[in-house]
Amino acid sequence: MKSVQQTISIHFVHELISAIDDQSVDVQLMLSKAGINPRLLTSRLSRVTPTQFSRFILSIWRSMDDEFMGMANKNARFGMFMLMAKHAVCLPDLGSFFRYLSDFYALTGSAMKLGLEEDEEWVRLTLKTDANTHYSGYTLDEFYLMVWHRFGSWLVGKTINLNSVEFAFSEPMHFSEYQLMYPSPVIFNKSANALVFKRSQMSLPIVQDEGSLDQYIRRLPYAWFTKQAYQKTFTKKTYDYLVRVGFANASIEHLANELYITSRTLRRKLADEKGSFQSIKDRVRLDQAITLLGQKKLSIHNISIELGFSDAPSFSRAFKNWTGVSPHTFRAKS
Repeated sequence: MKSVQQTISIHFVHELISAIDDQSVDVQLMLSKAGINPRLLTSRLSRVTPTQFSRFILSIWRSMDDEFMGMANKNARFGMFMLMAKHAVCLPDLGSFFRYLSDFYALTGSAMKLGLEEDEEWVRLTLKTDANTHYSGYTLDEFYLMVWHRFGSWLVGKTINLNSVEFAFSEPMHFSEYQLMYPSPVIFNKSANALVFKRSQMSLPIVQDEGSLDQYIRRLPYAWFTKQAYQKTFTKKTYDYLVRVGFANASIEHLANELYITSRTLRRKLADEKGSFQSIKDRVRLDQAITLLGQKKLSIHNISIELGFSDAPSFSRAFKNWTGVSPHTFRAKS
């Protein structure tokens, strides 16, 4: 099977739109420029590509001059991240970066407050944002915990091993998306939003420089949405299995045999991770469908065969059920 491009839930597009409280911003125009068909917004199962999502965020940054995308009670001027990052690459190690990060956003009077709680073994990088009165979601907290983990990992040239990600709110309906965002268990109803990791990693040396930062900045925010997907053990094994063997030959019994467990045990383990073999299969199919629809030379008929459907109409019905639009409509607007 061809490589599968991880996609992003339409939930996050909805959150961005709901946070925009500026009559001068043309949301429909920004959606169009990003290649996001507004009809995708009608189905909660719809997904968009990292390219589409990144273009939409970049439009918001530029149009509103706000890297907090209207979600905080005070704007973060477009370019604030770049200003912070230019000094970050000159620091010696990860600990210095996280301490500087906290000081930087405090000194700039930001609506985002960062802090470090340290003991002999563990570090908690805490994050709190002062929400805007018209926006009640948690996307800014979710987004920037992911960003600080991924940017910090980029600085030191290796993934920061997290013990857990903590949130001060209850488990949301889009919880399954966290498997793609964070490489650790996620815990809710904690005292603060935080990344929790071993203190020993604070001494990891920063290996990037101004030259590599220039390349990194040019790819933002796309670089933040194309990192390795983080999934729980059996979810990841099922996802990788489906990508490897294709849909025609895949079965839960075959995968269970490969894992030396019964199919009943595998079903239970996937259920514990809030998934199922069929839901993961549908997710892989949707990710692959969106990837293939971006290749204009491939016909809908050939894509349906590639995805294991009996014919193009069957694929079209499934795709519309997933996204709310037909493959033709999705391709035309993307």
